[in-house]
Amino acid sequence: MRLWHLKKIVKIFCITIEWYEFDMIVKKGNRFMVVATILSENDSQIVYEYFVWDKRDADNTGTISVNKQSLEIDSQRAETDKFGSYEMHAISKILGFRRDNDDEYPERVISVWQ
Repeated sequence: MRLWHLKKIVKIFCITIEWYEFDMIVKKGNRFMVVATILSENDSQIVYEYFVWDKRDADNTGTISVNKQSLEIDSQRAETDKFGSYEMHAISKILGFRRDNDDEYPERVISVWQ
């Protein structure tokens, strides 16, 4: 089996586990969730749009921009994200995925916490 086949299998497995964990956490009644998806990407930068509780309206939407070379972060916090906890969880998930997957960036991340 080639290495890239193995990476794809592992990635699919991790996504499946993440959705299972998400389902279990929600069933336990935990309260906080953020979803981040790619808004735009070029050779030097990737921009994510994040949503508090996956609510896609002006008050619940923020952006996270990552410089691919320096990993410098520039973000615009969602209006409802008063303390920046949703923003920080999204950044942590994005950079954690990148670290664990040979500098690849995820198309979408979900973070749920209590």
